[in-house]
Amino acid sequence: MYKIKVKRNFKRFANAKLVAFARNVAQKLTSNAAFPTPDVAPSVILAEAQTLSDYIVAAIKGSKYSTDVMLTQSAKLKAILETEAAYVDRIAMGDIAKIDSAGFEITGNNKVKRPLPDAVLIKKAVSIRNGVIEIEFAPLRQISGIIGIACEVGVLKDMQLLTNAVSIQSIAAQQNTVIAFGNGHKMTINGLKSNVRYEVILFAFNANGKGANSNMVSVMVQ
Repeated sequence: MYKIKVKRNFKRFANAKLVAFARNVAQKLTSNAAFPTPDVAPSVILAEAQTLSDYIVAAIKGSKYSTDVMLTQSAKLKAILETEAAYVDRIAMGDIAKIDSAGFEITGNNKVKRPLPDAVLIKKAVSIRNGVIEIEFAPLRQISGIIGIACEVGVLKDMQLLTNAVSIQSIAAQQNTVIAFGNGHKMTINGLKSNVRYEVILFAFNANGKGANSNMVSVMVQ
């Protein structure tokens, strides 16, 4: 039995964090030479994560049906990640670098402790079409994902303070506020009002928690 294994901490993740984590795992397993034949195809993980993301957004908007099915979809995605974690354990055989390359955290007697993510640096944010903002940011290493928050200017007195103090679900429950999930170096936030100016903040997270907020930018949506 190997002391180093995949950490199953994703089973305790809130839904928003679970979506971003699953997307990161799928991205890292895609064309990963160390894991050529995943038990669950990365495309399937991405599709199930997107379904959960859609239910989160609908539930925030007040859909009772989406709230109910969101719980079922969350459990389904966690089960898929458990299957994939078992596959990674089986192939990696305790190799820390391999497990890390698959997007999972590590557990065991020789735990690898990682700090909180650095703050995201937003390079550019523009409205690319009706209701959509595209944000380009400096990529960060060893993160589970990026969460973006767009809020109409003037709705929140102190957006920086709010995002530091409360949960993602509390932020998303605010009126005229939209959240999105991403990774890499670019993401979009959809479903915004046209001809309205929004404030945008990003932050990264990993298994140890949330990183500091990015610089805040203001964008007029087409």
